[in-house]
Amino acid sequence: MLLIAGTFVSCSSIPENADISHLQGKWMLSELEGNSFTQNPAQKEAFIEFDTGTMQVSGNSSVNQFGGTFTVSEPGKISFSPMRSTMMAGLNMETENLLYKAFPRVTSFAVKGDVLSLLDASGAVLIKYTKAK
Repeated sequence: MLLIAGTFVSCSSIPENADISHLQGKWMLSELEGNSFTQNPAQKEAFIEFDTGTMQVSGNSSVNQFGGTFTVSEPGKISFSPMRSTMMAGLNMETENLLYKAFPRVTSFAVKGDVLSLLDASGAVLIKYTKAK
């Protein structure tokens, strides 16, 4: 009698672009709540930067610096701690307010090429970033 033992490995249905390693680095704000974001040259660059080694996130809203931590519970699923922030006044406080209101609603992410989308529970895009060059 011949006994054949084997291990079957199923192909994952998790998209390759949902891996945490795709978050690493600096991303420039390009869209917020469905509206295109154009950087004002008179203001600081609006960006987010992920450090996947320490699970820290930092950035700038174009007015204030912010930072906190993030958790990836499974590929493609992300949440942010409450963000700490400097508290300066500036020209574009509306963008900052929308950004800070969007972070707690983010539940997932997707990376396509050099575009990072942060999505809510329904799959709607809240924030889009473009990979910094």
